[in-house]
Amino acid sequence: MLPELPKGKTVTQYYPSGDPDGIMLVELSNWSGLALRIPRAMLAALKGTPNASSPGFYILFGRDESDEETVYVGKSEDIQRRLIQHAGSKDFWEEAIAFVSKDDHLNAGHIGWLEANAFQIIREAGKVNVANDSAPSVPSLSASVRDTANEFLHNSAFLLSAMGRKVMESTAERVQKAVSTGDDSGSLTFSIRIPKRGIQATGIQVNSGFIVMSGSVINSELVPSTPKSAINKLSEMKENGALKEIGSDQFELTVPIEFNSPSGASSFVMFRSSNGRDEWKLPDGRTLAQFENGEIEKAGESNVNLFSGVS
Repeated sequence: MLPELPKGKTVTQYYPSGDPDGIMLVELSNWSGLALRIPRAMLAALKGTPNASSPGFYILFGRDESDEETVYVGKSEDIQRRLIQHAGSKDFWEEAIAFVSKDDHLNAGHIGWLEANAFQIIREAGKVNVANDSAPSVPSLSASVRDTANEFLHNSAFLLSAMGRKVMESTAERVQKAVSTGDDSGSLTFSIRIPKRGIQATGIQVNSGFIVMSGSVINSELVPSTPKSAINKLSEMKENGALKEIGSDQFELTVPIEFNSPSGASSFVMFRSSNGRDEWKLPDGRTLAQFENGEIEKAGESNVNLFSGVS
């Protein structure tokens, strides 16, 4: 019987100039693709970089005039030439991430399909503004070519996330993934319940922070300790239609909302400064901090048992 396929992945990063903020080439083991991270200020240094003039698709990252995170998705038969063109025509972007093939097997059909599907996935994820004037058309591909392009897109999305650009994964998908796989404490639901303020919120912890679940009820009564970040988040969620007003200063989340930390999540739910690791609790009353400390202690005991008797 064949052994189960390993879940681990190996990612290698190479900095041609030796500058960690400069051009970076990123490879995934057993994959013919290559990701290039290109700061706009380093476009001139791109000349001579391996595969920089190859066919591929790319994403421009930056902020628009309203300081909103914005992307543009495109394709080109020559990535370097197209980025130089964008430097003269698009002001918002500060960094580009391009995906090409090291063996130049991507053709016009591949990159057209990759561009169109990356655009659609990013737009549906809803984490950033998309600056494209219109949706790219999806070319018709044979089943075998489409499967090859689909695999390429999956690996590209993985590398994007590895580089901290999680624009192709929606919060709802992250909730489903965490709950189904048990990543971190994702299979455990934490809650904040304050009946006298009408607060009934639930959430899960994920690798990148904390997600407050849809259906949670928050209280937006302003107090001196209300963080500015919570006020800004409330305004943003109102504009996005992610909140339903159900009472005085009370709102129900209509979608899950992701935060960078448990404290960011609890401060939004309670609308005052708070320590999320003390506020979020399991059904048995343990706080998130107590849960994490318990997991660390168990891991330590396992390591002691694993190495006992080894000299």
